[in-house]
Amino acid sequence: MRTKQGPRHGLGTALATLAALLLLSVPVRADELTVASYVDLTIERLELAYDTWSQEGRSPVETEEAEVCQAYGTDLDAYYAFAGEHRREIEDYLADHDDERDTIDSLAADIAAVIEQEEVQ
Repeated sequence: MRTKQGPRHGLGTALATLAALLLLSVPVRADELTVASYVDLTIERLELAYDTWSQEGRSPVETEEAEVCQAYGTDLDAYYAFAGEHRREIEDYLADHDDERDTIDSLAADIAAVIEQEEVQ
């Protein structure tokens, strides 16, 4: 039984926040991404988030994320729009690519753990 009360940010909260951000975006240049490049970009964004949280105790700023997107010839708006427009294809892709799905899951869990650790301090 848990005796300590208060907000607790875990993997579920992080994933729910990510999903909400993906669904609230407006399409820009979503046609420039493919499912495979979207997944690669997602992994790079998660790696950036993990690095900034673990090394600096903060989330990445928009300009840092924009730089990652530029390497894929896109921007954050198109990235978010692609997720909303191609949700099923992304899910199917990840079902067939266990290594990438596991990487995403692992990074998300690591980020959630670092954020939780920051909140405790």
